Formats: sequence, structure tokens, C-alpha cells
Amino acid sequence: MNIRTKLTLGIGLLFLFIMALSWISILKFNNLSNDSRNILRDNHNSLNYSMAMLRALENWGTDAKAADHFRENLALQQQNVTENGEGDFTDALSEEFTRLGTSPNPAVFAEARKDIYAIIHLNMDAIARKSAVAEHTASDAKIWLTGMGTFSVLIALLLLLNLPGNIANPIRELTQSIEAIAAQQYKQRIHFKSGSEFGTVADSFNVMAEKLEEYHASKVSALLMEKKRIDTLINNMRDPVVGLDESNTILFVNNEALIISGLSRDQVVGRSAQ
Repeated sequence: MNIRTKLTLGIGLLFLFIMALSWISILKFNNLSNDSRNILRDNHNSLNYSMAMLRALENWGTDAKAADHFRENLALQQQNVTENGEGDFTDALSEEFTRLGTSPNPAVFAEARKDIYAIIHLNMDAIARKSAVAEHTASDAKIWLTGMGTFSVLIALLLLLNLPGNIANPIRELTQSIEAIAAQQYKQRIHFKSGSEFGTVADSFNVMAEKLEEYHASKVSALLMEKKRIDTLINNMRDPVVGLDESNTILFVNNEALIISGLSRDQVVGRSAQ
């Protein structure tokens, strides 16, 4: 797999997880918001209407507007029935309100209060139930967000640990190999996994190193043959021959010079002629 593909897959995968994390965050928080809104809206309104009707009953004989207040809140409650069984208690309360208008006796008041308390209990239970749902939604959101966030961090950490090395290590090895070739170490070779950009570079480098090694070997062989030919010519000369460098160090002598000096070649070569 080449470097570009690794980068594309790695960054693309990280991008997808970030997008998924964002989408799940929005979805879960919307669910949590809806659950909270449901708790605060319908059931809270029913509780307010019920408490207002209870106050109206308490003030029935002393407040001329008590019946009107009861009627208004009863109408609102009839439009806000949301729980199972709440409609039955609301209908019964409507009948009791009618009876209160014709014969307001204590038994009817007691039945009206009983139905109002039943509506209150239904909505209180619904609030508790929906609160539990909201808590479950929040817990579920926390688990999802934690899991996706952890996985995204792991993907990012994996990219951080692997991608720089996948790029830097081949470059460092290639640099070291080039320095070795510059130092005439022509046997140097590099080996990268095939399929990547560096694999192609390694193949080209190895071909170059092989050609340089062959050229160097042929050049050295030619130099050795030339030296051997010159040594043969010098040794076949009848006159003594001594080769010196600029510091008068003896580089070579022929056989005739060794015979005259009575020394061996090892005793002469590399020593000063002075």
C-alpha cells in the first residue's frame, strides 16, 4: 500500500468517525431535549390545571368567580389529556362540575376532589417515568459519545504513531544508503516493501548501486592489469630503476636495483631515499 493510500484511508477514516461522533451527539442531545420538553410541557400543564381546579373548589362558596375559574381550567385540561386513564377522570370531573352547578352538595365536591387527585397522581407518575427515560437517554448518549470519542482518539493515535515513521524511516534509510554510495560502498542496498512509492525508489537505487559496483570493479581490474604491466616492464629493464614521490619516498624499485643494493623489496619500498 502506497503512502498516499495510507494517508487517504487514515485521514478519511478519522474524518468519518468525527462525522459519526457529531451526528450521534446531535441525535442523542435532540432526544434528550425532546424527553425533557415532554416532561415540562403536557404533564406540568395538567398539574397546573388540577391545582387551579382544587383552589376553585376550596373557594366555591366564597368567590363568585370560582365556578368560572374551574370551568376555564377544566376546558384546558380536556384539551391536554395525554396519559392512559386521564380522559376517564377528566370526563367524570366534567359531569361533577355540571352537578355542582345544580346541586352543590359535599358528596359531589368529594368526588370532584377525588378525580382531580387521580389526575394529579397520573401526571406525577408520568413525570417520574419520563424522567427515567430522560436519564436513560442521557446515559445512552454518554456511552455512545464515550465509545466513539475513545475510538476516534485511538485512530488518531494510531495514525500519529505509524504515519510519520512510514514516511521518515524510508527517507532516513535512503539518505544513509546515498551517503554509503558516496563513500564508495557500492555493495549498499536498500529494501522496502513493494507497492509503495519508496519501493519504486529502492528498486531504482539498487539498480544504480549495482551498475556503480560493476563499473568500480571493472575500473579496479583495469588499474591492476595496467600496474602489473608496468611492473613487468620495469623489472625487465637492465638499468636500475627507482621511483620516488615528491617527498623522496621510494614507491617502487626494479630487480636490477635490488641486486645492486643487496636489499629486499620490503626493505626499500616505503622508505626515504635520503
